Amino acid sequence: MSQSALTALTLPHNAVWFVTGTSSGIGHSLLSSILSAPGHRVVALSRDPSAIPLPSTSTKDNTLLVPVDLKSKDSIKAAFDAAIKTFGRIDVVVNNAGYGLIGELESVSVTAGRELFEINYWAPIQITLEAIRIFREVNPLSGPIGGVIAQVSSAGGYITAPGQVYYHSSKWALEAATESLVKELDPEWHIRAVIFEPGSVKTKWSNANMVDGGQHPAYVREESKMLGTDLIRNMAGWEGKLGAEARDVANLMAKVVRDEEGKWGGRNLLRLPVGADSWTLIKSDVEEVRCNLEKWKKESESTSPGDVKETLKALGLIQE
Repeated sequence: MSQSALTALTLPHNAVWFVTGTSSGIGHSLLSSILSAPGHRVVALSRDPSAIPLPSTSTKDNTLLVPVDLKSKDSIKAAFDAAIKTFGRIDVVVNNAGYGLIGELESVSVTAGRELFEINYWAPIQITLEAIRIFREVNPLSGPIGGVIAQVSSAGGYITAPGQVYYHSSKWALEAATESLVKELDPEWHIRAVIFEPGSVKTKWSNANMVDGGQHPAYVREESKMLGTDLIRNMAGWEGKLGAEARDVANLMAKVVRDEEGKWGGRNLLRLPVGADSWTLIKSDVEEVRCNLEKWKKESESTSPGDVKETLKALGLIQE
């Protein structure tokens, strides 16, 4: 389904950002990126805000530290209430918090998978729901209607690697939900969405933020015959060769959200690979899909009653 055109959205000079996962990595670097714009303010969320090292540009007037339990709907609501009480509005929501879970599908417990979904999927969904309401109903009371929803996904939100079933599933689900959401919203609400898909970044993701779900004995192999998950486990330190600096990723994200180069063009930016590794891997996957579509086109179309393209266009499901 094609996107409805959006009226140009310009963030106010004193835009308020609401960011999860700010204690380290991309989320922490975002604090400096956000506050580099004069007048912009930030609500920094973390399980323990007192542990967040703040940039020199942070003051009591432009930074609000809020504790949050992302597994709790009430805690998320309380964080939004605190932000509105302090700043009166929210213009950008960045769903950055998340973690990885490595292990074969047969080895990782379903309980562990459900717990990951609470943080990687359900928390961003709950935050997105609160954001839409505030963008539409609260923001007009103090300035322009609307805002930006930024989902920090991953190259793994589009492609997959072994040993990451639940992580990939959570990111794919978040991307699908976001893509569907933007097709539901009224363009007059001026709500935009962007999905960032970072590749490797020099953060704690592959160590402190990666839970090991164990290994099923059937997958144990000697080193020369390792299966996929162990190959991924043995890529320790790969961020040093491929990984972008978190500050560079954060600066790009802030620049894109602010639309500093005017590239949004009245549309949502549904997916933006971040990093040459992400771009290359996703491009390769897209090419493989394209090749398979052409290879199996006859078989795919054989079940349909004639040319359905015009009907799909009439229904607004595709555009040229």
